[in-house]
Parts: sequence; C-alpha cells; structure tokens
Amino acid sequence: MPVNCCGLCGNMVYNLVLVMVLSAHANTDQHAVHFENGCRVHVELWWMGTKPARIAELAGGEKHAVQTFEGHSFEFRAPSDKATYGKVQVKSAGVVRVLQCEGTAKLEIKWETETLSGADSSIKRQLETYALLYNPDRFKHLATEWQERCTSAFPGDEARFCDPWFPGNNHAVGQIFIPQSDWEREMARVQPDRHHLIASQPSKLPQFTQDGYATREWPKSEQHLLNSILADLPKGRKNALPSDYDLFNAYVSAWESDVWVFGLPRHMESQMNNMIKRMLEEWCGYELEHTTSHGPRIYRNGSVLNMHVDRYTTHIVSAIVHLSHADVKSPWPLEIVDFAGNTKHLTTDVPGAITLYESAKLLHGRPSPFQGKEYVNIFLHFKPVGWNNPQQWLQESRQEKPKGWKPSWDPRPEL
Repeated sequence: MPVNCCGLCGNMVYNLVLVMVLSAHANTDQHAVHFENGCRVHVELWWMGTKPARIAELAGGEKHAVQTFEGHSFEFRAPSDKATYGKVQVKSAGVVRVLQCEGTAKLEIKWETETLSGADSSIKRQLETYALLYNPDRFKHLATEWQERCTSAFPGDEARFCDPWFPGNNHAVGQIFIPQSDWEREMARVQPDRHHLIASQPSKLPQFTQDGYATREWPKSEQHLLNSILADLPKGRKNALPSDYDLFNAYVSAWESDVWVFGLPRHMESQMNNMIKRMLEEWCGYELEHTTSHGPRIYRNGSVLNMHVDRYTTHIVSAIVHLSHADVKSPWPLEIVDFAGNTKHLTTDVPGAITLYESAKLLHGRPSPFQGKEYVNIFLHFKPVGWNNPQQWLQESRQEKPKGWKPSWDPRPEL
C-alpha cells in the first residue's frame, strides 16, 4: 500500500516525481516530449543528467515519450560505440526526431505549448497544494522506506528494480506519493474509453478462427532458438528499463503494476517473428504482416492487466510467448472471453508456451494480481496482408473463406 503523504508531497513531487509519470498533468516546467527514430539503424536515447542514463533503444520508426523538465538534455546515440547522433535541450512539450544517423546527424525539433483544462485541472490544483506542504527530508525518508521494503521482499534488486530514483520508475514513485483514494478517483475518469471499446469493437470485426484462441508448444525444430533466447534472458534483465505506462493508464497502471522491458538480440527477434508468423498463418488461414512486438516484459509482484481488446488497426491476430517466471505463488492465467461469452482461463507456465488469439476481437487480460516475483512474456502482433480496416478487407480479401467459416463471421458495420 502507498504512504498517504497528502500533507507532505510538493516541489519534489511536482518537479521530480510527477514530471516522469503524469502524462498531461503538468505545471509550466513539466513537458511531454516524444522522441522518434527516423533512421534505418537502431539508436539509443540517453538522458544527460548528473548521472547520464540510457532510457530507451529505438528501432527505425519507433517512438518513446518522456515526461521531463525544461532545460533537461537528451542525446541520440549509436548502440555500438555510443557515438552521438544528435543532442537537444528541452524547451517545452514537443517532438524530437533524428532524421539522419550516417555522416552528419540531423535533428528535426518541434516545440509546442501544452494547456491544461477540464478534469486535468483538478490534478494540477491538488499537486499545487502538495507543493505548499512538502518536506524534502520527509521525502527521502519515504523513498528509503519503500526501497528497503522492496529489497527485503526481493533481495538483489536494490540496484534497479527497487530503486525509486531510477529514471522512469513510475511504479515506485506512484506507490510512494499517490494515495490509493486519489489513484482510484483518477482511474475512474480514464476507464470509459476502455469500456466503450469492449462494448463496441468486437462485434464490428471479422472472425478468423473457430474458437478465436489456441495454445501451442514451441516447435521442436526450433528448440535451438528457444534455448538461445532463454540463455539471453539474464543479460536482458540486467539492462531492463521501466515500461512507459503512466499512473493512470486504463489498461496497465504503473501505480499497481510494476512492469519492466528489455529487448532480444535482433537476429533472435527476427527468427521468432518469422516462426510465429508461420504458426499464425496456418492457424487463421491468411497471409499476415508483422506490425509490432512488445517486450520481453517483466511483470513483477502485484501486476494487473485489465480486461481489454487490442487495436483493430494492427493487432488482429497475435501471440503471447511465455519465457520465464520466478517464485510464482499461484497461477496467473490469461483470461479470454470466447465467442459464446464464456471466460476461459489459459495457464501456460512452461517456457516457450505460446498462446494464439484474435486480440482485437476477443476480450482478454490478467485481472487478478500476479502473486510471485516475476513473470516474463513477449507479445507479437500481426494483421492480414492488405488490411486497412474491417470493411475494406472484407470487401477485397475475404473471397477465400477460412476453415469452418460461417456467414456470422463477417459483420459489416464500419468502425
């Protein structure tokens, strides 16, 4: 449970903690800056503070949002030799793109002015009240107490996972500063969009398979790849970074869920994408295009994934690969609501176990808090080749029906 410090939080919360975690809940010194990699090569994003820290690695076309201060500096660097592609000092909210990495680096920067209105203004007023009452010595004590509790529960994690000062550790600062009642009130405000998608989206999407979900074992022919991935996990864990979920995310809130992410070596990621693509194509009966992968993600004790449906533009058929877990006290099943409205509980706790599912159509999540130290999954998302939207795809690409097809699989309303 968090410490209720309504009478204690303030400038440090206002200017240090909530800068990192409350998207769109900013004072004039806090800004949301979106960093984009416009190069073909991978780049690293570094925060150039008193202790410079790498906060993200971006593939070509990827983006990363950061809550930061005016005057803070960031650099795009080469992953191999740390050569600087470009540097920028924050002036306000905006977008920073690195457009050229070879030869003379080139940045494109667009600053903008953010405004605060509506329900967000209540948060601003509340934080201003905290600022008037803040006691910096008390903050240090609260942060130290939280770190000691975390380290006691998870020995050996004090240098990263249990460090409330680690850049972007939204879960730590949320638990230290935000009372549960305040968090619940704000969460109630952001939930309607998630509820609306759950109610409206599934019925407007085509169905691709008889059941909408399936489980698979890792192919024996690809066992060498799984072995390589599992052998790389300890190294990846040592370099994990906090996820970019904010405190009031309707799907995974950083206040209750402690989630970290890291990447796999590119050749392993590519091989796994191709393997999963073939598996999903055989399952759904259509040629697919890979759209995005997330993770590996490390879900730590207490994490919750609220029930939801995925993006209908990119997450049509998807796969979850379970990679590892530690000190699991009770199963943490994936809950899926099937086409008949029945909730299924899928427990796949064997490294390499694979869950296939129609992620934009079937309601799914892990609504029960995870009981254990860590649970590591990677998520891969695909869409049919030629997919732009459901109605267009049905008209242009549904001539050949998949196995078991029925007319009820093809609703026609537009999203």
